[in-house]
Amino acid sequence: MLERFEQERRRLAAGETLRREGDRVDRLFVVRSGVCYSHSTQRDGKRQLAQVYLPGDVIGMSDVVFARSRFSVAAAGRSVVCPFPKTALDEIFVGAPRLAALLFSLGMAANAVLADRMRVVARMGARQRVVHFLLELWSRQRVGGRAEHGLVSVPLTQQLIGDAIGLSNVYVNRALGELRREGSIQRLSGRRLQLLQREAMQREVEFVDRYAALDLSWFAPQQGMWNDVFNTVPLPRRIQMIEFDSDEAA
Repeated sequence: MLERFEQERRRLAAGETLRREGDRVDRLFVVRSGVCYSHSTQRDGKRQLAQVYLPGDVIGMSDVVFARSRFSVAAAGRSVVCPFPKTALDEIFVGAPRLAALLFSLGMAANAVLADRMRVVARMGARQRVVHFLLELWSRQRVGGRAEHGLVSVPLTQQLIGDAIGLSNVYVNRALGELRREGSIQRLSGRRLQLLQREAMQREVEFVDRYAALDLSWFAPQQGMWNDVFNTVPLPRRIQMIEFDSDEAA
């Protein structure tokens, strides 16, 4: 089902806008490669970055219940997204309830991460905000196996990081420099960082890895007529199933 949603592909250049604030929400997008972000523009012209979308994320889930988008969405770098109609979500909820439960769970986890970031921005200084944001990226990338051993990809510019945590790029640069000098992080090639003192950084900002604490035990077991048939009926009779009328199948 997910593969069908990713059949159409759209390439985005760095900085290209995918959707503008106020546009109709009639399509969602799976991020196949690259990184995108959602943002809003305040009256004073400042930009507030809301969410960062990594490969595998679905852009637009938070706007599904609205007719028009609350945020603009743009590509942080060269990216590929796969658009699909919002109405296709009905297929997931009806035909793949476990997948629907997973999307719901990830959406709730994303809301928890945003709440944590709001707490950090409201109560902590520049250094702690940067540390928390790096740990947030590490946590999310670790879900897909892309951040083992403290490695984290930082696909955003310092300006975009600042827009996410309420800092100027100057303060972000100073905080990163301080972390490097004290040996907490090490800059690697390809926009990557090594979190050398990850556990100490987590204690400093009271970081909670929300994605490591997901409880998926409530998901319904994978059941259904076709699963039962294919698990219990010998192969020759599977082919004969297409000859049954509806009463016989019941």
